[in-house]
Amino acid sequence: GSGGLIAMLEDVTGSHVAQARIAHMATYDGLTGLLNRAAFEEKVAQRLASRREQDSLALFFLDLDYFKQVNDTLGHAAGDTLLFEVASRLRSTVRDGDLLARFGGDEFVLMQAGCSSPNEAASTAMRLIQALGEPYLIDGQHVMVGATIGVTIAPRDGQDIATLFKRADMALYRAKSEGRSTFHFYHQEMDRVAKE
Repeated sequence: GSGGLIAMLEDVTGSHVAQARIAHMATYDGLTGLLNRAAFEEKVAQRLASRREQDSLALFFLDLDYFKQVNDTLGHAAGDTLLFEVASRLRSTVRDGDLLARFGGDEFVLMQAGCSSPNEAASTAMRLIQALGEPYLIDGQHVMVGATIGVTIAPRDGQDIATLFKRADMALYRAKSEGRSTFHFYHQEMDRVAKE
């Protein structure tokens, strides 16, 4: 009968939906809907490869300040709500064409193409810190966290993704050591200090 054919069609549609869902899971962070690390790295690598000589590109590594305390005192559900809120603030702060990702935990990363100068990158970092530093309302409680940011600029700080990521991480580490809710650019002497 024709019943078998209909069942087969439904089955095919079902597997298409499943494939689309798997593809989505492979690309996006389940909690925030931002790109995940693998997808972000792939896209940044593409941008770096197709970058024209005069184009620069800024990478921002963000860590939330005091996120662990929120998790510890209000619980993981509150922590998840906070991460979701952070993601939506980031989305509304960045420009079209910027790439946003969550690298896991409370680490977020932004890539801004066509970043014309360190000054422009600095003002982006300050905007992000300001946006994330406003109080959050979670389960009827006002929660304050901040963001600390490390910044690298390509091609100045590196041409390939591994170098840029490593140096953004160094800059983030330096920013954290100088206090919270602040940002730091990568500088050459960080490599030397790291080696020592």
